[in-house]
Amino acid sequence: GAVRVDQSTVFGADNRTQTYFKGNASYVLSSADYWKNLGVSSWWDTFKIRAAYGESGNLTGIGAYDRINAYSTQSFLGRASLFSSAQLANENVKPERQRELELGTDMSFFKNRLGLQFNWYNKKVSDLLIASVTAPSTGFSSFLDNIGSLRNKGIELVLNGTPLKSTDFSWNTTLVFNRNR
Repeated sequence: GAVRVDQSTVFGADNRTQTYFKGNASYVLSSADYWKNLGVSSWWDTFKIRAAYGESGNLTGIGAYDRINAYSTQSFLGRASLFSSAQLANENVKPERQRELELGTDMSFFKNRLGLQFNWYNKKVSDLLIASVTAPSTGFSSFLDNIGSLRNKGIELVLNGTPLKSTDFSWNTTLVFNRNR
């Protein structure tokens, strides 16, 4: 496991420091003593289960000065003038945050000539930075805020095989199936 602390001055004072956690664990059932007593170890070589959780953030989701309304100079009728961006700044924006849970298993059979891996994952991104439309009477056309979320859930199945193996020749095949929603 690990804890990560990131800090970025592109965000407001209340949102500059972000803490992210991650960890994983696995257990190889086939290395346990009871596995030999099941009577499958002659053809089922490896059986491992695993789980992982992790968080991360998008500290580059906005530019260095996007959280404040900055003014630029421009010549207008021969005089210096100031103008603002079309997007209203938001001092309270914070980094987008991703959280992902993954569960899986790794198995091998027949002296490791056939392998099977299965992964299931659920990833959620919260606090997506999205520019929303504002009323023209504000003097701006959009407002950047943490108003979106996104979820990806899916599976991945990997089948590895070695149909032919000799001292001079080896044929390895991998088939992958994945589904993401």
